Amino acid sequence: MVTLTGIIRSKLESTITRDGVSVQFKIFRAASEEGWTLEIIDRQGGSTVWEEPFPTDTAAFAEAMAAIVEEGIAEFGCMEKRDGSVSCDSVSAPLGGSPAG
Repeated sequence: MVTLTGIIRSKLESTITRDGVSVQFKIFRAASEEGWTLEIIDRQGGSTVWEEPFPTDTAAFAEAMAAIVEEGIAEFGCMEKRDGSVSCDSVSAPLGGSPAG
């Protein structure tokens, strides 16, 4: 875990690509707090943040993966089309957990 200006970032942060759709998982917490925040960022910079903190970074990562499996990655990301253009038409709020945004 890395601490930057009072923010602790999880080593579990990563980028996931499935079916031509990429999203980035951000998992972090304030150094002064115990709960971990989960944020999923699409290729265009759109962000979905869970309102409730997670007890561990592992729990936040597990929720992110479960949301991708249950809702589909297209719910969180923009899809690169065969012609190289990007479509974000299918993006909507996920149901996994209680995201804000």
